[in-house]
Amino acid sequence: MEEIESIDIDIATGYEVHLADESKYDPKTRESADHSFPYILARALVDGGITLDSYTPERVADPAIRPLMQKIRVHASAELRRIMSESKGPEAKPSKIRIRTTDGREFARDLIGTAVIPTGRKMSAVGSSIPSWICARLMCG
Repeated sequence: MEEIESIDIDIATGYEVHLADESKYDPKTRESADHSFPYILARALVDGGITLDSYTPERVADPAIRPLMQKIRVHASAELRRIMSESKGPEAKPSKIRIRTTDGREFARDLIGTAVIPTGRKMSAVGSSIPSWICARLMCG
């Protein structure tokens, strides 16, 4: 994950308070980790997905995951809140993701009606060293 310089995620205003306040960058328990967007995304990137094992005390306390978590920033978006409020279908869960690599590449994608975090499946690296699930979602590669 060294090639990732930063990951910015926009979500509907109001959710950032519950998913990415300062305490979410250093979860101490399963309960705090499963509400931490930085933890969930970093763990999925490192492990290839999220499973029940992602929340063992040893995994939650893993100091090796913290540097990647610090590269993740979650931003509130009034526009996404409006889309969410006006929708009842799958587009009711909009988000946007932007990834910057250390060599200057940028990838961005609007994710409408799609969870950002995959669960229970392995990710494999592609030529650009960006995990394949990100490439699949961002159409990079």
